[in-house]
Amino acid sequence: MTIIVRENTTITGNLVVNEEVQIAAGVTVTIAAGANVDLGGNNILNYGTLLLKGTSEALAGLANFKYFTQNTAGLMRADYGSIQSGVVDGFASSGSLQLVSTVVENSRLDGLAANSIVNSVLLHTTVDIGTRGGTISGTTFKDSEITKLGWDGGPRLTVVNSNFIHDGLAVVLDPFFALPHNVHFSSNYLFVPPGSNFESKVYDADDSLRASTNLDVSSFSSGPYLNDVAGVRIGPLTLSLADLGIAPIRLAGSMADDYLAGGAQIEVIEAGAGNDVMVGAGGNDVLNGGSGLDTAVYAGSRGQYSLTSLASANTVRVVATTGVEGIDILANVERFYFSDYKVAYDLNGSAGTTAKILSAVFGKEAIANKEDAGIGLYALDSGMSYKALIELAINARFGATVSDQSLVEQLYLNVVGAPPSVAERDSYVQMLINGTYDRGSLAIMAAETKANWQNVELMGVPALGLEYIL
Repeated sequence: MTIIVRENTTITGNLVVNEEVQIAAGVTVTIAAGANVDLGGNNILNYGTLLLKGTSEALAGLANFKYFTQNTAGLMRADYGSIQSGVVDGFASSGSLQLVSTVVENSRLDGLAANSIVNSVLLHTTVDIGTRGGTISGTTFKDSEITKLGWDGGPRLTVVNSNFIHDGLAVVLDPFFALPHNVHFSSNYLFVPPGSNFESKVYDADDSLRASTNLDVSSFSSGPYLNDVAGVRIGPLTLSLADLGIAPIRLAGSMADDYLAGGAQIEVIEAGAGNDVMVGAGGNDVLNGGSGLDTAVYAGSRGQYSLTSLASANTVRVVATTGVEGIDILANVERFYFSDYKVAYDLNGSAGTTAKILSAVFGKEAIANKEDAGIGLYALDSGMSYKALIELAINARFGATVSDQSLVEQLYLNVVGAPPSVAERDSYVQMLINGTYDRGSLAIMAAETKANWQNVELMGVPALGLEYIL
């Protein structure tokens, strides 16, 4: 018997299905965060869309199934998903497979017409792209294997910033009827333990053809691609540096203000208490500032690096696009020094306060003024209070003799983006007259509104940090 799903459906609890399931065209089945669906080894025939929509705290689970789409555009997408003991059968299927921040264990994934695996972990799993193409990035293959057959002029498989840790073969590139494969590998990490060699981990049968690719040691980086200071983390699963075959050099700080500098190797720097300065230098490093106002120093200009906020709190990935500094994961680091200017990331501290003051008093465009941002950060870091700084900003922007009415009108315009009504303006002016607020506290109220924070977000501060010059 086959269960045919003809209406959009969301599954929010644990469900065991002992029959084949068919998802009709145009229909979306969603497995919600914390839910788990067990197919008991039965088939899923998808003509529509199957979504695993979890969160970093609660994955959405699918287990014990065989999935195929036949010749349809069926989509299977998992965001923070958990796939256990599943088979995606690409031999008789078209459609698309999209995995983002997903854990796949004890499974086999055959390539569909379009394949994308991003920031995921595969455990004891085979990924057979076959003659299909796709993109794999930021993904860890632990005791797992990826295979690609050759197909002259066929779809390209791109694999970047991914980790391969396997006792046996991790990558198999095999010609198909002596046709070359179309593969691009870049900045991936391959664990080769002592007593082993590159050839025991990578089989590249295209070496003699030299047509589309040639995998060798240069195709892999010296360090793993991480997404957390602990290593690789997806939801409740964490693979430590040791799980990735890494024994880094560890540098530890003290209770005082420390200067901790690494070298060309992979380092883990734990600064601890104090206002510390850390330099990862070469290699893929992990820097944890601990408590205090901590700084990471980079040799190049800001444009030579990409900075990305990660799912873990107060965690940033820094990727050097040139040179040897590699990919670093940083936690609890408030300041980033580059050769041309600096970036502040303490959004719950001085950086966030400075951005809110600039937006409310000067207008959101003022957040991009690196000199003014530097003045605000220096003042707060030196002990000036929020109220004292915003009062200083008011005097700098409007002068000490500005009227209550003009001040209210300008603050409102900066925050809301439109003038206040007469009633709104007079209400706030009256609060100043009767002493409910003074000018500093009224400005703080404006700066702390949701509308003002949305202006800060529009200027990119939560994602990119607050850029400044001292």
